[in-house]
Amino acid sequence: MIVQAAQQTSAVLICADADLGGVRITARIHDKLPPDTTIHVVDVGTVPHDEGRPFNTHSRSHLQQLAQRTDQVGAFAQRCLHRGYAIEQEATARAALQAVLNNHPPA
Repeated sequence: MIVQAAQQTSAVLICADADLGGVRITARIHDKLPPDTTIHVVDVGTVPHDEGRPFNTHSRSHLQQLAQRTDQVGAFAQRCLHRGYAIEQEATARAALQAVLNNHPPA
């Protein structure tokens, strides 16, 4: 349903938790969008936040695989790995989205 809605516009913001699940969701959405879509992946770790639980071996391994991608999904996975912990906070997501919207007003 998300992809169907996103296919009706030329630009999409993807904002998910900054953890393995969030990177996987971001990849699924990203990979289903038309190639001419302008995509911006929002990293909730770019705004003040509380440190989450450290990644376990399973998460780290899968994030390392996703970090090999040469697109925004890969860059997002790399930033998650660099931090080393999950961010799953609604207030943080709202703040990250607001920061992006303030810098990139809708067309």
